[in-house]
Amino acid sequence: MTSQLVIINQSGVAAASDTLTSHQEPHGEMKTIPSNSKIHNVGKEHLVAVLHCGGVFLGGVQWETLAREWSLSLGPPLPHLEDYVSNFSTWVADNCEIFHIDQTAMMKWTICQEFSDMFAGTGNPVTSVLQQRVGDPTKLSEPEFEKALTAAIEDYMKNCFITTPYGDLTNDAVIKNLDDAKIDVYEDFLEHAQEFGKFEFSEKFRKFLLTFAGELLIRFVNTSGVTCLNFVGFGTKDIMGGRIELRIRSFYGGKLRFSFESSGSADPKDYPMWFPLAQQDAMASFMWGVDFEARNSLRDIALDIVMSKVKLEDSQVAEFMEEYGKRTYDFLGKQFAQPLGETMDTLGIWSLTRFADMLVRIQCLRSASLSSEATVGGLIESLEITRDNGVRWHQKISLESHSIEDASHVFA
Repeated sequence: MTSQLVIINQSGVAAASDTLTSHQEPHGEMKTIPSNSKIHNVGKEHLVAVLHCGGVFLGGVQWETLAREWSLSLGPPLPHLEDYVSNFSTWVADNCEIFHIDQTAMMKWTICQEFSDMFAGTGNPVTSVLQQRVGDPTKLSEPEFEKALTAAIEDYMKNCFITTPYGDLTNDAVIKNLDDAKIDVYEDFLEHAQEFGKFEFSEKFRKFLLTFAGELLIRFVNTSGVTCLNFVGFGTKDIMGGRIELRIRSFYGGKLRFSFESSGSADPKDYPMWFPLAQQDAMASFMWGVDFEARNSLRDIALDIVMSKVKLEDSQVAEFMEEYGKRTYDFLGKQFAQPLGETMDTLGIWSLTRFADMLVRIQCLRSASLSSEATVGGLIESLEITRDNGVRWHQKISLESHSIEDASHVFA
């Protein structure tokens, strides 16, 4: 996990990040390594930094390797922050062979990752159908079983495959590419389903799985394994700072497959803006006075108390929940978020960066105080970006500030 914060006001951009990296080993154990930098300074005269969270690798290549080599390829500063994102995407596509990114393997990996998401957890419609089949094989005939499983997968697609297609791919073309690449979607599905038992399906169902894979690959489908790169800073023609989040799912068809979200404005009055990234519950509690999950729990408690005294119709329950949400949002905004925003609006860039640093530390303290293993922490890196002074680090991992003799971990 990761905890990061980007704050932008009229002074500039402040960014802070933890440096703890955790990943799950093949045998299921979680390995945690401190002191991995998650902020990349594009360097030279460019007023841009890239913050990373989520998946570390793209086709076996670390995000930092791609960011570093891309940065070295840049010429003069670009006009707008959006141009840096576009330039990065094009550069990866043009240099995929240099990094030996196997597009066939990336398509297969994307499909398998989606099957993992679809089979994750207990009680979801797909796994429920498989479990019922194993528990009582005679309850449904073979055609009825396949029909029920197909309907469950279609329901999953309806809920998850919701974004507009990329535009350069069609379902038929993707299916042909899968066939040419000899990617057996059916066998990949069986490999994930074998956790529940041994199954055999008809040719019709096999073709349906190809349609599933095609619909997946022609659009961005969000998953926990995406690589998130947040580009923050200024282009030469940007008076105010901005932030663009690139959520990278895969690479195939000669292109990065991603979605993006752009935040920023040409109007100074629209600032300040703040963006907690990844793990953020403690930061959100500070900014809004209460964690929104706790707020919803209090709503449910209040509703239970009311319903123990008075019988409410479904429409009244819905009205209560809507009114509670609106009133608490307005109250917390007036009491906490609005005054905090006014404070951040007046802070100079040094104080703003220190503030971002401290909020990330609060998140790390929250993580360390929970019953489970801390998933954010380590040294906190922070930097500022201004149009006149460029990128300046406040805290950065280095031997000067954190010698190996003082380290509490072999990799710290």
